[in-house]
Parts: sequence; structure tokens; C-alpha cells
Amino acid sequence: MYFAGWAFTVIWVPLLADKVGRKWWFTGSTMIVFLTMIGFVLSPSLLVSIILMFVAGAMNSGRVMVGFVYGQEFLVPYWQIIFGTAFHAIDNSTCLITTIYFDFINNHYSYIVVIGAFFALLCSVMMVAFVPESPLWQLKMGRIYSAQVTLHKMMRINGITDATEDIDKLEQEVKEVNMGLKEAPNVEMTA
Repeated sequence: MYFAGWAFTVIWVPLLADKVGRKWWFTGSTMIVFLTMIGFVLSPSLLVSIILMFVAGAMNSGRVMVGFVYGQEFLVPYWQIIFGTAFHAIDNSTCLITTIYFDFINNHYSYIVVIGAFFALLCSVMMVAFVPESPLWQLKMGRIYSAQVTLHKMMRINGITDATEDIDKLEQEVKEVNMGLKEAPNVEMTA
């Protein structure tokens, strides 16, 4: 049922995230996964567990696919490769870790589910509190001022003091993209 849920949302969730924004799809999907994990522990029947498995799979499109793109949009190409490798290695190691856990450590699933739920909740809280919407998505949507604010925050965190020239250049490129004069640029953040 998990993969049925994923197959049900794999096409339309990433497309909707392109329209609505990546931050809230990723955060919302992660929060729903947190709730399904708690539901697994409290599940009174097999039917409820199957339904929760479908919902968890459906939320995987927002959590993994949208989250991957969302994370990539904050990074320069060099770090995109490292982030992508680490992201998928961690995500895919979950199957290996749970297999080892059930085979050698314990057959009761509630312990590992509670640990997973804790990290899902932690991720959701951190996303809402500290991570802005992707500036690349904001530029693609024509929200130039919001992208400027986000870029200024990112540059301040990275120790870059004067960002005016970079912002003006990006604004001009977004205008050209919106007018159809050229394709969307691959925006790189450099220190």
C-alpha cells in the first residue's frame, strides 16, 4: 500500500509544489508522515495500518521528491552533488537499517517508529522556524522582492555584505525570462 500511495501522488504533487511553493509541501508532507507514524503505534487494526501505510506513501512524494528539489535550490552545483548523494544515501539506508533492526535487534516496530516520528517532527519544526521558501522558486513565480529578502538573509548568513549588484542582475534575468527572451537561468550562489 505504501507504493500505491506513492504512485497515486508521484505525478501531481511535484507539479503542484511548482505552483504553490516547495517549503509548505515539504513541511506539510513531513508533518503528515509524523502523524502516520504515531498512528502506526496506536493503530487498533490491520485496516487502519493499511490506510496509514497508503497515506505515508502518498506523502513520500512531497517529503522526498519535493524536499530534494527544495534542498537543491539553495546550493551551488558542487554542493548539489554532495547533498544529492547524502540525501538519497540517508533516505535509502532506512530500508537497510529497518531490516537489520528487525532481524537482529527487536521484532517490535514501535521503538523504531517513535524514533522516526521524532525526527520527522524535528524536521518540520526546523523547516517552519528557520528555512525560507526557495529563492529560485520565488524568482520563477515573479516574486522578486521576496527572493531579494531571502537572498539577503542567505548572504548575511554566509558572510556576504553587499548583494545589490547580484540582486539587480537576477531581477533583470527574471524579467527576460518572463518576457520569453531567454530560458530560466541556473542561479548560482557564490561566496
